[in-house]
Parts: sequence; C-alpha cells; structure tokens
Amino acid sequence: MRIVAYRLSYVARASLVILVCALVALPGAIGAQVAPGTLVGRALLAAATLADGPRAGQSFASRKTINGVKVPFDSQPVGGFVDMSPGPYAGAFWVLSNSTFDTAANSADYLLRMYTIEVNWRTTNGGDGGVSVVDWLTLADPNKKAGKDIRNGSANS
Repeated sequence: MRIVAYRLSYVARASLVILVCALVALPGAIGAQVAPGTLVGRALLAAATLADGPRAGQSFASRKTINGVKVPFDSQPVGGFVDMSPGPYAGAFWVLSNSTFDTAANSADYLLRMYTIEVNWRTTNGGDGGVSVVDWLTLADPNKKAGKDIRNGSANS
C-alpha cells in the first residue's frame, strides 16, 4: 500500500512539474504566435536551376513541360528544399533537397542531395535576391543502414 502511495505521489509531483513548466512557457508561446512577422529580405532560386548528374524526371517525359520548364530534366533539379541551415561562411547555407518529385513513384531517377548555396538577400539596403549553387553532396545508402529507403540511394553521382 505504501509503494502505491509513493508511486502516486511521484506521478503527482511529475505532473505538477510539467504543468508549471507549461505555464511558464505559455506566455512566450502565445506572444510568439501573436507577434507579426516582418520580412526583411528575400531571395529566389530559379525553377530551372540544375546541377550536374544523371537525367531526372523521366516519369514526366510525356508532359514535355511543367510550368514552362522542359521535362525530363537534362540533369538533377536543385529546388525543393526541406531544410535550410547556416552554412560554412556568411551568406552561405546548407539545404537538404526534397526526397521525391511529389511522389516516390515519380522519383526513381531523383538524387537526394545536400547543397551549399550562396544567397544575396534582396533587402531595402540592396542585394539582387539571387541564389547560387556552390557545391553538393549526394546522399546514398547502398548498404541500407539509414532505416528508411532513399530513392535512387545506390546511385554513383
């Protein structure tokens, strides 16, 4: 009986700590949601930006173009990022490409890559808003150790 009371007491104390932490964090979270965002700069990567590699988008070949861009692509398309992190120097960023062309069925020839890009933000103080691809690293998992299938993960490019 005493063990049950101790466990209940432990659960009650843990719940109280979680509740207090949530209440302390709540005003900041509410403030973050209410405060308006301010755009201070922007940059655009052209939709037709390609990087060296094998032809891609063969599943779209029958469409000839998508939004004015010729398909299939002559090499690997760069756009479609799922992550952007500060890069190795000012103005540079590491970006992780999306893992598919919309669906896995369309993506047998897509290479999952991490790109290094340079961004020249267009702001009220200048900048042309351009983005340049500096380098890339193709991610592969031929030994299937990632725990998740990488489309075209055995490619050598």
